[in-house]
Amino acid sequence: MASHSVTGSPGMSLTRKSQSSPHKGEAEAAAKGDSEMEEPRFVDPNWYLKFDFREGIMVEVFTEEEWWQANVRREDGGKVLLRYVGGSDEDDEWLEIDSDRMRPPKEGTAGNSFYQVGNAVKVLYDDNAWYQGTISLYSPKTKDFTITFDDGEEAKVKLPDQDVKMNVPTGDLQEAVGVCRKRVEAAVEEYCSKRDLSNAHTNSIKGVVKTTFGAYEKKIKGGKQDEGTETAAVKEVLLQLRQRLIHQDVVDIRDYYVLTHLAFPPKPPRKSKAEMAQEAQNNKK
Repeated sequence: MASHSVTGSPGMSLTRKSQSSPHKGEAEAAAKGDSEMEEPRFVDPNWYLKFDFREGIMVEVFTEEEWWQANVRREDGGKVLLRYVGGSDEDDEWLEIDSDRMRPPKEGTAGNSFYQVGNAVKVLYDDNAWYQGTISLYSPKTKDFTITFDDGEEAKVKLPDQDVKMNVPTGDLQEAVGVCRKRVEAAVEEYCSKRDLSNAHTNSIKGVVKTTFGAYEKKIKGGKQDEGTETAAVKEVLLQLRQRLIHQDVVDIRDYYVLTHLAFPPKPPRKSKAEMAQEAQNNKK
């Protein structure tokens, strides 16, 4: 990373430490929300109606009699999958978006529209090596993010920066792309059966799917993919699949959209804020 954009530099022998549960050990300090000394703060009971539960955004969750920071991994049907800061997938938890155990982060502590406190990142330094770290602090006054590296050293940087990338664990990327692959393979079976395609044509489609996903999964294992989130990785592998299917004249663009529609049927329209507010009010009666 260019020296003018960073304060401090990581050691040359950095290794990623195994993450512990947010409920014990060194991760406690990073994962806790408001400290015990702070007075309770007011939270709009309908805050979730205006909150963007996008991938990576930070929230606070009440568990074990304390508030903990957690990042949204995905949102589905009015529920969000959360990962505690400093935790592992074993601690992941699904909560309803209107759960009393969840609240928005303290104003000014979360970050900007994309980078959030608790995000895992990797930083490119002048030795052309990537170093693993976590966004540990954000200053709304200076707009600086503090990145704490795995050896304990820190660096301050303004984001976005071309030398700082999101660093979703390889296992998470593999899981997301693996789920996508299964859905596409099932869609291909249904599509070919409905169209009564020849065995040769069917095998051609399946061959492209296998080659595309296999190559991308190999890149993930080697840490050579550029996409830093599960959503971005899925979009990229589907884009590659589209290009190969059409370029090799296996399917045309219309048939590709039929395939993707089978694999990822459109979700029912989201409820309006007014409808969600009315539903929340009815549930409390």
